[in-house]
Amino acid sequence: MMRIQSACLEQTIFFETQEDYEQYKARMEKRRTPYRIENQEPQSGGGWLVRLKKRYTHYPVGDYLA
Repeated sequence: MMRIQSACLEQTIFFETQEDYEQYKARMEKRRTPYRIENQEPQSGGGWLVRLKKRYTHYPVGDYLA
């Protein structure tokens, strides 16, 4: 039998505005989703490119977010 011990999702997301980015972070905090911003870069054409790690469903995150 197999059991998942820990899991984490790594995403790269493009936000068109700073406001969209802030709303996304507020949603994760409201849902109490553990996350860590790895990198955030303003783009020359506008918007933000954000790389982050966050909890995948309700699995423990282990050392991923340490």
